[in-house]
Amino acid sequence: MGTIAFIQRDGLWIRSLPAGKPARLVAATTLESPRFSPSGHWVAYFQGDNLRLVSRAGGKEVSLGKVDPGAQWFPNRDELLVDRSDGLHVFTPANVWSKPSRLIQHAGLPIVFSPQGREIVYGDTVDNGRGPGEGPGRTGRLCRLSLDQPESETKVLLSRHFSGLIPCAWSGNGNQILFWEDPDFSASVMADGLELFRIPADGGTPQSVGVATLVHSDMLSLSPDRTQLAVSAGGGRYEWQEKRIAVVNLNTSVVSHLTDSHTAAVFPAGVRVETASHSLPPRVLAPALASEAVRRPGVSSKSAVSG
Repeated sequence: MGTIAFIQRDGLWIRSLPAGKPARLVAATTLESPRFSPSGHWVAYFQGDNLRLVSRAGGKEVSLGKVDPGAQWFPNRDELLVDRSDGLHVFTPANVWSKPSRLIQHAGLPIVFSPQGREIVYGDTVDNGRGPGEGPGRTGRLCRLSLDQPESETKVLLSRHFSGLIPCAWSGNGNQILFWEDPDFSASVMADGLELFRIPADGGTPQSVGVATLVHSDMLSLSPDRTQLAVSAGGGRYEWQEKRIAVVNLNTSVVSHLTDSHTAAVFPAGVRVETASHSLPPRVLAPALASEAVRRPGVSSKSAVSG
């Protein structure tokens, strides 16, 4: 049961599962990346470079203008974070999406939410004198912010000279943050995959997780209890080369490779967690991996499913 939103050549369509009648919400071309809001009432999507929203019940679409690189739904309410040059703009249906209700300065996508959805971790960059070759000396930071506090209360968990820090997931019982480190802010190095690290959620010394992945949400999937991470591990920018499925136990740091090194394997769908009394169903992408992001770099989707 549920509803699926998808793109066809003539527009954005929805259909109730399993056997509902398709209905076209938007008649247009060059649409992509539909994403349901947490309630399932709204669908965000792109038309060219413009971010737009439409109610699942139909009606006039709302345009939020040009957005680069994308936007991300809050995990537990119908509010949309839109990435712009001065920070993250928060849009809500309370004012019919007409203007942002809040600006989170200096923050940008991707972000990860705490398990309760009240805090975020994001990466930013500050200038720090001159670097090698007389270029700007940039410092990457990993920052934690309570959404109930002003930006002045931002806590810097980690800083690295000449390296970008990219949040990946808020894992465990809210006690650790997974992130990628991008040496020299190199787009070329990032394209070949980055090593995953973890750090206590209150800050501290980072540790390697023991795998490298492409910086792409489809390459990772967190279990519902956030204690195990399924990844497509391996270097190289080509998805179908040198990739193996591995599961990382985030409590013990044990990495288990589930496929051999002779055949590439990608897009892990999740980790099923078995307990004595019940089993939790696998999830394709956990909210902490920004599954509600709309057209993040490297991610393009032609459909979305709402429960």
